[in-house]
Amino acid sequence: MRNRLGLLITLFMLLATAGLTAQQRTIRGTVTDEVTAAPVAFPQVAVRGTNIGTVGDENGNFALQNAPSGAITLVVTRIGYRSVEVPVAAGATTATVLMTVDYLQVEELVVTGRATEARRINLPNAVESITGEELQEVPQQTIDKALQGRVTGAVVASNSGAPGGGLQLNIRGSSSINAAAEPLYVIDGVVVSNIAIPSNANEVTNAAGGSNPSLEQDVLQNRIADINPDDIESIEVLKGASAAAIYGVKASNGVVIITTKRGEVGPPRLRGSFMGGYFDLSNKIGSRVFGDVEEAVESLGETARDFFQPGVVYDHEEALAGRNAFSWDASASVSGGASDGLQYFGSATWKNDEGIIQNTGFERESGRVNLRTRLGDADININTSVIRTVAGRGLTNNDNSQTSYFMTLCCTPNIIDLSQQSDGTYPLNVFVGNGGNPIQTAALMENDEEVWRLMTSANVDIGLIENDQHRFNLVTTAGVDFFSQENRLFSPPALHFESFDGKPGTALLSNSDNLNFNVNVNGIWRYTPGAGGTTFTTSAGFNYDRTELEISRLIGRDLTGGKNKVDAAVEVQIRENQAQVEDFGFFLQEEILTMDNRLLVTGMVRFDQSSANGDPSELFIFPKGAISYRFPDLGGIFDEVKLRAAVGQTANQPLCDPRDGCQKFTSLVLDRNIEGIGGFALEGTVGGGTDLQPERMTEFEGGVDITAFDGRATLELTGYVQNVDDLIIEATTAPSTGFVDVIFNGGELRNWGFETALGVTPIASQKFTWVSRTSFFLNRSEVTRLDVPAFEADAGFALFLGGFFIEEGSALTQIVGTDPDCTGAGTPHEGCRSLAGHAKIGNSDPDFNMGFTNSFNLGGNLELFTLFEWRYGQEVINLTELLYDDGLNSPDFGSVGDFFDLLDTGTFDGSECHPDCNGGERLAAFALGWSQTYTQPASFLKAREISLSYTLPESFTSSLFGGLFSRARIRASARNLFTITNYRGLDPEVSNFGNQQVGRAIDVAPFPPSRSLWLGIDFDL
Repeated sequence: MRNRLGLLITLFMLLATAGLTAQQRTIRGTVTDEVTAAPVAFPQVAVRGTNIGTVGDENGNFALQNAPSGAITLVVTRIGYRSVEVPVAAGATTATVLMTVDYLQVEELVVTGRATEARRINLPNAVESITGEELQEVPQQTIDKALQGRVTGAVVASNSGAPGGGLQLNIRGSSSINAAAEPLYVIDGVVVSNIAIPSNANEVTNAAGGSNPSLEQDVLQNRIADINPDDIESIEVLKGASAAAIYGVKASNGVVIITTKRGEVGPPRLRGSFMGGYFDLSNKIGSRVFGDVEEAVESLGETARDFFQPGVVYDHEEALAGRNAFSWDASASVSGGASDGLQYFGSATWKNDEGIIQNTGFERESGRVNLRTRLGDADININTSVIRTVAGRGLTNNDNSQTSYFMTLCCTPNIIDLSQQSDGTYPLNVFVGNGGNPIQTAALMENDEEVWRLMTSANVDIGLIENDQHRFNLVTTAGVDFFSQENRLFSPPALHFESFDGKPGTALLSNSDNLNFNVNVNGIWRYTPGAGGTTFTTSAGFNYDRTELEISRLIGRDLTGGKNKVDAAVEVQIRENQAQVEDFGFFLQEEILTMDNRLLVTGMVRFDQSSANGDPSELFIFPKGAISYRFPDLGGIFDEVKLRAAVGQTANQPLCDPRDGCQKFTSLVLDRNIEGIGGFALEGTVGGGTDLQPERMTEFEGGVDITAFDGRATLELTGYVQNVDDLIIEATTAPSTGFVDVIFNGGELRNWGFETALGVTPIASQKFTWVSRTSFFLNRSEVTRLDVPAFEADAGFALFLGGFFIEEGSALTQIVGTDPDCTGAGTPHEGCRSLAGHAKIGNSDPDFNMGFTNSFNLGGNLELFTLFEWRYGQEVINLTELLYDDGLNSPDFGSVGDFFDLLDTGTFDGSECHPDCNGGERLAAFALGWSQTYTQPASFLKAREISLSYTLPESFTSSLFGGLFSRARIRASARNLFTITNYRGLDPEVSNFGNQQVGRAIDVAPFPPSRSLWLGIDFDL
């Protein structure tokens, strides 16, 4: 009986196995582009509702094994294409798949958390995405510069024209007064540093010795400038608190998530690129031209007789910044790998941008290796890059020693020749007090910044559970971002201004070491109950971040023998600063995707601790909720309409770094010497102590996304309101305390705005394709509560020059200046402010921003790309023009006699002297008390990028160099080709104080702007 039972069981199992075998089949097919009929390389093919799938080859061919024999639906995806669902009848073994390019990135995957992602069509937030291909249309110096004009809701502005960075990325307006201004940067899951460390050029310029003590006037370079744009696969910008809440206490300025390139499945693919070109001075201020010698003597004194020659003028700006040295950008990469084995990407780049001023420029050398493999149930990614950058910064921006270029040129008439003489010497500039000659300064002075940087991360994704209903992954990411920055500045004794202080020659050496260490551990559980197409994604995790920054400076003056060494100095000073911050956070998030992928509901809560807070043990909670609902297949012209809404909280933690100290502490000065005994003294600001908290932002965001014309048109409309509580304030305290300021939380701020992005593909055919994108956004701010009297922001010089005044009921970025009509004797108007004699004279925030990108492809070979940016309605405090007017040297100055006549009348109405007065009238108006003379409209339209490329025919490429190249493209491009503006300064994009929440638009003798022109070749081997 047992034998019979065993035989029956064995027979049943064999029949069942045979039945299962009969139920399975292999489906073969080819995936091609619907428009061009070209194969779609390495498509991903899966059976809907199962874990059965495969990856096709480079020719688009696939073989899907073990597919069920009944009627099924194949889901085919490929990055850059719209996903396709293809029904396959029962028993069929072949399938033909046509895919359409996702020109408008409707279906791209977007990171939504620390370890989760979702398709764009389901997102409940407005998230901006930029692909690596877009970044490479024109050679980019830095990543942040590549974002200019591309991110809806973000103002990306150059602080100056200096090579190698110095930009600020401001997302959805200013969110603070005294906290950090930069967004959080995350590269391959690791938080990296974007700190800008002053070069210590202040020891020559004395810029911080005047009315503003900030060292942020040294033409700072952002450290994100180190990252090679050619290594970038994609950039995602989380613009508001509802999107960035998962990053908690560091995310109120937005989050920029950067993913670097990975190896592609297939044989080794070698790519290379070489671009050569030059930078060219794109704008000049000009200088006054004297009609005759008597006019020159009237303004400059009798010394002018020794230099004036009728009809002879010298262009000092061209002599200073007319350099057009050859620049280049060379890169090479290799990628490949097996679908079930090691995948790799390696790259090397060498970029050398020569500055338009002698001894300036930017050089970057970098190497990257990204590896991906699978060991058992674990996917392992290792990303490593080594970077070296060298930036020659020159000597620009504000000073109090008349040493920087335009602080000298403003007072130097064009009748004197400053160029190098035949004997190798440079003339003394007799028209400035210290004899400074900017042409000599540029030729002989060195101000170099060298950085070595190591960035490495490891990501391990272990699939612990995987079946039809449950999938649980444990994802761990650990990474290190370390850089060492060395600043060397040498001002030789031969410089005319060096002997002015009796200590000829200055040598500066600064060394800065920064370490960011991150560990993130996340668990993701995806639960699919069965029918109904509902997916629950539960994720939880924690992170530990540690930041260490140390800055040491050596300053040497009066150099023995003029040696470029600090230890050759007679007078040596040593300074050192250190800071360390530890952050710990954990989160719990739930995402529900249901109703046939139409409804997405997300809820999250995050908890944060930080040593930068007043109480390091206090736990701060940041929640988030979001919902989106899609209405697909509407018929007519509309493919889909999505409604979305979200609310969330993030924060901006108190500052703690060696540049500005830790806001929770009362700083000590440790360099006191009391009768030979070392001591310390308290500085003028009382720290916030244990009560100091992060600034908390609450954001409400809502919007609608529309897709039409079979994916050929998209429209995104977004509105938001941000409320920031617990603003960190520096308030004046009673003199009897012995201090000047005290730091505490006390105030509220509101930002609100509107964003829209329109993308269209008017033409998409094999012969011609046109893709166009237009973005528009505006932002408004208001200080809704202030727990102290209105005050002048610590971001500027003085209100009589035009400055930033913080008061309840007004915009955070309002510019306020003196106005005689706002005094008791004047006629007050609505612009008058609570501070007697002062009025609102402008706003550094633009009324709106627009970006225009267009891509044209003719027959797959000829391509044209353009990117324009229009910024309208901002004002800039143009103190450079004030310097030229005060030096009687502005191009339109007029007559010195007329200037004094206006002052003598006492009735000149300076309020009418805006913006059409000449230099003498402007100076008279300013002298009579009207600050608005030098706060000027700075709207502009810029041609950010223009690129024309031609891909050589395959028949020609195959014969080139014996068939060495499989593809070759010739490319000509330009960046910042032209600017249309009425602004009278060098550039309407300017910020003397670098990255600031308040006080960005102050123009003081900046590095002049330039355009760049390039020609080169891209090729595959």
